[in-house]
Amino acid sequence: MLHFEIFPDKLSPAMLEEIKNFPAHGLHLEAGVQSFYEPSLKAISRRQDEKKTLENLQFISEQTGAAVHSDLVAGLPFSTFATFAQDFDKLFASHPEELQIGILKRLRGAPIDRHSQTSKMIYSKYPPYEVMQTATMSYNELQQIKRLARYFDIFYNAGNFREKTKPLKTFADWLDFSNYIWTNYHQTHKISLKRQTEILKEYLNARRTTAAL
Repeated sequence: MLHFEIFPDKLSPAMLEEIKNFPAHGLHLEAGVQSFYEPSLKAISRRQDEKKTLENLQFISEQTGAAVHSDLVAGLPFSTFATFAQDFDKLFASHPEELQIGILKRLRGAPIDRHSQTSKMIYSKYPPYEVMQTATMSYNELQQIKRLARYFDIFYNAGNFREKTKPLKTFADWLDFSNYIWTNYHQTHKISLKRQTEILKEYLNARRTTAAL
């Protein structure tokens, strides 16, 4: 398998057609989206054509055999819980093979430092120095996203429950599932595959029962 990092909005029609020539699963593409929220993108000096990014990612997912690994970063300057949810919904709708949710980390000497004071960014004192709170996102909100990221890795990115999780189409759906697991089990790691299956079945049954009321 060949592995490339891409800027999706920079892919030309000719490049997209070339990607179609690769055999299924013969190409793994890393698409570092990070955010669609314009104030956050401006703060990290990143330019991105949202419409073209999403169109090209959807084309790759639907028209080629390439596997797309996209990412979002929570805790960027100016980003809120609501804008992060919107970013997730946009990117998830392009049907990536994997959607990695990361929490902003403070790297020594990184340009993000210039926003630390103005955005009231509080970082963990311990490696990997994740942001714990910002002026626009609370500690509790970031903890919710961190737990969601873990459960999303288990139940979506790992690929074992791709069909079973199809009813979960939005950030709100995945947040509800995440809160269900945390409230009932208080566990984010060392969940066996058998237990994962049981938890998902329990949740989906409860969801169907609630919807029927």
